[in-house]
Amino acid sequence: MQTLRLRAILYPEDGLWVAYALEMDLIGTGATEAAALRELRSNVEAQLSFAKQEKINPFHPAPAEIQKLRIA
Repeated sequence: MQTLRLRAILYPEDGLWVAYALEMDLIGTGATEAAALRELRSNVEAQLSFAKQEKINPFHPAPAEIQKLRIA
C-alpha cells in the first residue's frame, strides 16, 4: 500500500471542527479535531477510489481564502 501525505488545516466553525485537505479541496467535520480528521480521511479515501475508477485527477487545490488560513 502506498502512503499519501496531504496537508490539512483545522479550524472551528459554527460549533464544529473543520479539517480541510489543501491539495484536494475536501473537508471533514466533527465535534472534535480528531473526529474531523477521521471524516476527512474517509472522504479522501472515497475521492481517491472514485478518481481511480473514473480515471480522473483527484487533486484540486483548496480556494485561496482557505489556503490563507494556514498563515494566520
